[in-house]
Amino acid sequence: MKPSFLALCLLLTACSSFQQLDHLNNPLDEHNPETKGDPYQLVVENKNNGVQLTWQAVDLPGVAGYAVLRSADGTTFERIGSTDETSFLDTDISDGESYTYRIAVVAIGFAGDLAEAPYLSGGTTALRVIEDLVVDWDGDGKRDTEDEDLDGDGVSNLDEAAQGSDPEDKTSVPSDLDKDGKYDFQDDDRDGDGVSNTDEAAQGSDPEDKTSVPSDLDKDGKYDFQDDDRDGDGVSNTDEAAQGSDPEDKTAVPPDLDKDGKYDFQDDDRDGDGQTNDFEE
Repeated sequence: MKPSFLALCLLLTACSSFQQLDHLNNPLDEHNPETKGDPYQLVVENKNNGVQLTWQAVDLPGVAGYAVLRSADGTTFERIGSTDETSFLDTDISDGESYTYRIAVVAIGFAGDLAEAPYLSGGTTALRVIEDLVVDWDGDGKRDTEDEDLDGDGVSNLDEAAQGSDPEDKTSVPSDLDKDGKYDFQDDDRDGDGVSNTDEAAQGSDPEDKTSVPSDLDKDGKYDFQDDDRDGDGVSNTDEAAQGSDPEDKTAVPPDLDKDGKYDFQDDDRDGDGQTNDFEE
């Protein structure tokens, strides 16, 4: 009897020793004296562009990665991401909200897509809560709920939304056709051809095509709508219209009765007889 009892005691002692050794070696075990089942030591920080999570690597062979869990109510958690690193930036956040985070080991030895890998229900990190989250994407010191330019690119959220660019992406800005540093919706001359959008539209040229410009009949570098002498015959459009000649035809000019090179309306002696018009009249 005594030997059998002694053997039983030795067996129980050995089992107990193996169990203690398992606790010591398994960082996810709540009985582990060093980790208490929470080897992650998760830290959450409110950054301008999101919530930054960092944690310690779990010392277990074959760890495929980590699942990041988040709760908006502190009770129901959803998986918001997976990573094989020891950090994660949560950008899907809202200003003024509170979030609770946990980390869990993805199934050891899993070789597929981490996003689809199951995670261990045991050994999840202790909860980490961040309250009244301050979101300031562009780091200008203004909370996003109060910031008229969320991404800090110099264009208001309203203008970006109206122009089709992303008000939360600094690299996404409204178009600037002529690359003059003025966005098209602010630029009086979108194509940079020297003619305003308004004038081009009125003259029938394309305000978004630098090669499309208003007409210049006499090729003097002045567009016709800006040119006092459209046909370049030396007589103003106004005078030609008044004298009955065509201001858009260089060969059509006011009459010059005595052929002295002075148009009659400019000539003090229209008939060239040496007597002024006033004297003759």
